[in-house]
Amino acid sequence: MQFDVPATGQIFGQLVAGAGIEGIVYLSKFTGKECIVIFPQNFEEGTDSFIALDDEPPTQLRFEIRWENMEITS
Repeated sequence: MQFDVPATGQIFGQLVAGAGIEGIVYLSKFTGKECIVIFPQNFEEGTDSFIALDDEPPTQLRFEIRWENMEITS
């Protein structure tokens, strides 16, 4: 962010999260590979919402989310 103006992707993410969408998949501008963004705050309370990976997780994660307290570590 330069001069306190959010980047286009940040604005889009805020709009998506504000619309109540639970997550999106998009192509990375750097690698062209699929990326996923999850907005767990939009999961409905009292439901059995969960995230499951069909494949092996990546060998290197950028962030790890601990669901029990929503703590994000890098």
